[in-house]
Amino acid sequence: MAFFLESGWQTKNNTPAAQEKCITRLLLYHFGVNLPVMILSYPVFRCMGMRSSLPLPSWKIVITQILFYFILEDFVFYWGHRVLHTKWLYKHVHSVHHE
Repeated sequence: MAFFLESGWQTKNNTPAAQEKCITRLLLYHFGVNLPVMILSYPVFRCMGMRSSLPLPSWKIVITQILFYFILEDFVFYWGHRVLHTKWLYKHVHSVHHE
């Protein structure tokens, strides 16, 4: 950690108020977004046919699915991020990302 501080990578000193704001947003995000997604994902994946027992799929299927989801995630992230830069969403939601 000292290396990063001494190298000048992190030159901004955050106030306690800024740190508290960041921690509050982090907790809100984790409990308001991540936790519900984790809770809802399992039943949704089960409905989609995801297995949680043996036998496992072949390596060909695993690699194909990983590649497909890399491409899908990149596509969804790109377009989702573009939507966040629309005037209203940027002002009311996404601007905190650019603070």
